Amino acid sequence: MKNYELYNVKTVLSKNAFAKSKNTRVLYFTLKNLKKVEEEISIFEKIREMSPEYQKYDKKRVEICEKYAEKDETGKSVIKNGQYSINEENTIKVNEEIQKLIEENKKVVEEQNVKNKSYVEMLNNDSDVVFYKIKVDELPTEKVDKKDPNNPVVIEEGLTLGEVSAIIELVTE
Repeated sequence: MKNYELYNVKTVLSKNAFAKSKNTRVLYFTLKNLKKVEEEISIFEKIREMSPEYQKYDKKRVEICEKYAEKDETGKSVIKNGQYSINEENTIKVNEEIQKLIEENKKVVEEQNVKNKSYVEMLNNDSDVVFYKIKVDELPTEKVDKKDPNNPVVIEEGLTLGEVSAIIELVTE
């Protein structure tokens, strides 16, 4: 398992299907595994944490983008696909101003780029987290009350195939 896969493991282990498990052994191992995963992820997040200087640079960069971004009817900047919507004419201005800002903060930007690169490398490494194993027959499965065939009621949530594959290293026979 790669370190980046721990984010998916965290999501699956945090799912209600585990939290509502009636099996105390599964609940115990789920909470123990979740704690391990969260601790490991917090280390990764520390690696890429922005310095106060970089935060100041980033705030100025965002201000530049906000200044030139297209606005909606309420006056808020339009964001499409996670990026500010900026017309062609203003894109040139934004690029010039941000390039100048980068030059003024060259050392800070380079330091953050090194952190980001280390973070990506760390995520692509094999994980050394050792998990408590959960028996395959103890995994949460969907239980449905079918008293009314026209309106079945889900009593317990189960795991999807994708969720099971995300935690496959935690499962034993």
